[in-house]
Amino acid sequence: MTQTSLSHPRARSPKRRLRRAGALGVSCLVSLFGVALPAAAAGATGASRTLRLAFTQIDQSPDPAIWYGGLGNPVELGLYEGLTKYGQNNGNVEPDLATSWTISPDGLTYTFHLRPGVTFHDGTPFNSAAAMYSWRRDIKIASAPEYMLTDVKSMDAPDPMTFVVHLKTRNSAFLDYQASPYAPKFVSPTTVKAHLGKDDGQTWLATHDAGTGPYVLTSLSPTTGYVMQSYPKYWGHKPYYTTVDINIVPNETTEELELQRGQLDMVTDGLSAQDLAKFSHESNLREWEFPAIDEMYVAMNPTRNNILSDPAIRRAVDRAINKKLIVAQTYGPAARVSSSFYPFGELPEGLGQDTQSYDPSVLQKLLSKTHLSKHIVIAEISGGGVTSQVSELIQAELQADGVDATIRTYTGVVYNALPQHPRDQPDMVVVASNPDDSSPAAWAQTYFLHKAPLNTVSLNVPAADAAINAGLQSTSPEQVTADYVRAAKDYMAAGEVFPIADVNSSVVAQASIKHIVHDVADPYGIVLDEAAP
Repeated sequence: MTQTSLSHPRARSPKRRLRRAGALGVSCLVSLFGVALPAAAAGATGASRTLRLAFTQIDQSPDPAIWYGGLGNPVELGLYEGLTKYGQNNGNVEPDLATSWTISPDGLTYTFHLRPGVTFHDGTPFNSAAAMYSWRRDIKIASAPEYMLTDVKSMDAPDPMTFVVHLKTRNSAFLDYQASPYAPKFVSPTTVKAHLGKDDGQTWLATHDAGTGPYVLTSLSPTTGYVMQSYPKYWGHKPYYTTVDINIVPNETTEELELQRGQLDMVTDGLSAQDLAKFSHESNLREWEFPAIDEMYVAMNPTRNNILSDPAIRRAVDRAINKKLIVAQTYGPAARVSSSFYPFGELPEGLGQDTQSYDPSVLQKLLSKTHLSKHIVIAEISGGGVTSQVSELIQAELQADGVDATIRTYTGVVYNALPQHPRDQPDMVVVASNPDDSSPAAWAQTYFLHKAPLNTVSLNVPAADAAINAGLQSTSPEQVTADYVRAAKDYMAAGEVFPIADVNSSVVAQASIKHIVHDVADPYGIVLDEAAP
């Protein structure tokens, strides 16, 4: 089946930053769905209206036509808004700057009814003309997020509060695109035109903002960080923290020390099981775990002249991996064994499951009968943190079963180029990453389709690829779900991919902060305007 043009986000590295090495036996008190359980009695840190965070770096320009980062997503979502968003700690598409919408029976026309009373930070109104201007600018600049608008055929503004979008081809994930942290967002035509320059305002928007969000960017420096102030005319609820101060602290150890000393209010990135165990003894800190659209999986190369060319052996490898033990040893409470082929929340509970139970004897029996080479190479990405740990644990398990498994280290640049260099590809790879949105298609589009930009081991399951594309083309929600369930079954029947862990997003904050909301599509995605004592 021909793949739709919508199914190819631009090739890039997985956006989540690699977690540091974990440790066995973590006993942190955490809640899976964002209800914090204090490690000890809460310690007061005062009633400051400044929220203090730290990032290790500034990813890239916050211009929404350019933004496709990771660590800075909370900043981006504090400044800019799109048509839809995901619900609190779930992957349900909800209204944002569109209060409601209708979809034509043929799936090609979306009519969005815009939220009245919204203004940009320059005081001008948000309306359908501004929406059209922003999307046309995104399409013209054609940076990474523009793939979400590739199939937009035309746009209409029949009145100020109605925005009509016509697609070239059906795309059941279109609303998920709009809810993604990397979605097309809206800029003030007045502000952008005033600073147009020769690059459609990109230079100015690299250090300023022109959004509708709850915060206004007042300072941005690659060496010192971000400062944001709450926007007094924001249409939604008023943030408790009127100032957000995010310093650049390149060293993660320094970041942790500043948190322990009360110089930071929270740490949202790079926390390992070992870190969480350490923080669990701090009486002034509180630990949070949030479900995220973030999964670790194993992919096996079916093109090699070795045991992984046999589908039965590939399926047996799935059964030979003790996932429960691996998750406990590497992530601790910051992850759980995957219950679905897709990341958390992408399918209704109980659908698309990997139902194979742990039983290494199945692989051992098959290996005793095969004449295929038992030598395989497992990829390890340099600096890979927990994925390197998992690769080494899998190597040890497979060696115990009779597989001659070795590990080869790849730099990130070389690894990301592997889809274009099949001869250099490994036999197996462990990946932990997040798709751009909560549609199952986004997961497959990036990693599993035969021509996916990060298919680094030549996965090729035509029936599953066809089911993914059928789901994108369907106009029936029930049929979309059925297509994605069928794709999961086909991928797992081929034995080329199997899930390991659903990875949570971990946050450690001062115990005085009692309310934190998380965006499931963003591993670092605390919602800044929702944080409060």
